[in-house]
Amino acid sequence: LLMLIYEIIRPYFLFAAYIFAAYLNIWWLAIPLAFVTYLAAFVQLHDTMHASMGLSRRWNNFLLVTSALLVFKSGHGARCTHLQHHAKDLEEGDLEGEPARWPLWKVLILGPIYAVKLRFYAFRFGSKSIIRMQIIEGLVNIGQIVVCLVLWIIFGITGALVYWLLVVLFSCMLPLF
Repeated sequence: LLMLIYEIIRPYFLFAAYIFAAYLNIWWLAIPLAFVTYLAAFVQLHDTMHASMGLSRRWNNFLLVTSALLVFKSGHGARCTHLQHHAKDLEEGDLEGEPARWPLWKVLILGPIYAVKLRFYAFRFGSKSIIRMQIIEGLVNIGQIVVCLVLWIIFGITGALVYWLLVVLFSCMLPLF
């Protein structure tokens, strides 16, 4: 039970630590914290996509959404593409697995396009309610970006902009993994 609690709270604790370090302008600590926050949120997102944490459906969906929000993604959209990836597993039609066959230069150049392409690819799968959730989560992601920009432009809170830009960078490099 303690390990499950640890797995659940880890990404949010790391994000809080990032906010604190960024607030204090301790960038040598904040930037690595943003990276490990991304990794922890991504691990939690992956586990909730597979519903492998042993949680109720309601709690699993809650963590699917919240962990995805930490990495500016749609949890329901990510689950759709990821389950399709497992169904096709590096075969034709596995868009999520496609970059595994790319040379490094292509991953680095097309990473940003790939991340956006996956978002739209997810709409091919799932029920109307899942597609509705993807749209809502996408709108929330746009709101997150607006908030980060407003915090930076109006209030001079650099940490918001830095976190968003780092998440974009990490997401674009995700095909390397």
